[in-house]
Amino acid sequence: MPLGNGEHGVDALSIAMAFPDDFTTPRVTAERLRLRHAESLHDMHANERHMAFIGGVRSETQTAEILRRGLAHWDEHGFGVWIVRTRDTERVAGRVLLRVMPVDGIDEIELGYSYDPEYWGRGLATEVAQVCMAEARGHFGFSRFVAVTNPANDASQHVLRKLGFVECGVIDQEDRPLTLFRHPDALGARPGDSATMRTSST
Repeated sequence: MPLGNGEHGVDALSIAMAFPDDFTTPRVTAERLRLRHAESLHDMHANERHMAFIGGVRSETQTAEILRRGLAHWDEHGFGVWIVRTRDTERVAGRVLLRVMPVDGIDEIELGYSYDPEYWGRGLATEVAQVCMAEARGHFGFSRFVAVTNPANDASQHVLRKLGFVECGVIDQEDRPLTLFRHPDALGARPGDSATMRTSST
């Protein structure tokens, strides 16, 4: 399958230079997903409000499988899910991710995030995503990013627009319709340009 980032593709770049395990922003530390994060992941997946727009609550068995896939993605690509922890309290606030996601036959780099409701409206999603994307550009030379959201998740879509993403229609993923966003670098367009495409979040 063609790869959407870089001359040599995602896998070759992943081998060439690993993404940092951890990174920081003014307010949080983002930690590479590890087995020790299983309880934190389960707590997120058991929170109905946290999961309302991203497929609903998950069982322990489902969470274990998601953790397994997340660890495998890191091993294969050198990037994946980070658990986001506040620097002042060291409490887990949520997660951010970069992962390979096929869109229209091309493996794109998906930006994703989810946070506990008590951290909504504080600008954390924007702050962390900006640093995550900057690290991806610096370490891998990635210039193309996509994101998907529940069509009803206005708050998440607001974050993406602040980051410069452009809405590009609806795709089917995991048996549900999701709104697709692309960063202008992936469109060859400016943030203010309109962009619509035929297609087959967080």
